Amino acid sequence: VYKRQPMALQFSITAIGSIILQSAVNTLGKTAVASMTAAIKIQTVAMGPMESMGITMATYCGQNRGARKYSRITAGIGQSIAMTMVYSVAACAAVSFLGGALTTLFIDKNTADSENIQKIIDLSVYYLRINGLFYPFLGVLFIIRNSLQGMGYSMLPMLAGVSELAARSLVAILFVSSIGYTAVCLASPVAWIFADVVLLITYIVKIKELKNELIFRKHEAVV
Repeated sequence: VYKRQPMALQFSITAIGSIILQSAVNTLGKTAVASMTAAIKIQTVAMGPMESMGITMATYCGQNRGARKYSRITAGIGQSIAMTMVYSVAACAAVSFLGGALTTLFIDKNTADSENIQKIIDLSVYYLRINGLFYPFLGVLFIIRNSLQGMGYSMLPMLAGVSELAARSLVAILFVSSIGYTAVCLASPVAWIFADVVLLITYIVKIKELKNELIFRKHEAVV
């Protein structure tokens, strides 16, 4: 069963890390805040198809676990990851080359001078290009996390949310003050990688358990 309450709690945990990071960004000044705000809005749109693929896999994995067709789960996850990799490359290219033009949609030109506007655009593009390189990790995160949720492991993926919180918090506390805006750009990618490690280990363990369970049931049926 795909449980929404644990997933909402998981998103809340992840959001705490974002709040801590935002607090660190605020110390870098208005230009950094404005550029990150614009970049995140653009990135949210770019993330949409990957997030939708993850939600689709939740339903797919839930149905196939109910039918005990575990080979279809692994095959489906593999195919969805392959499609997401293709999309992530395209999304990276799009935000890298169109990021500047898209950023202007979120800048109030009446309250900023031309020099400041250009700096906001440059920092926004810098953020998008760094994050775009790590979109494959984000795609894997969406697919594996939602797949585990769909298979009924609602609480385990929360560990990935905790790892994201830890990663963003560490970057915000330890590195933003020393290396500045680059640390802000790397915070989300680091969080995605941390979460992927937890999710992939969990997925491997759980899919092995399910396969062993299926073998045991078949053995009992023969006996």
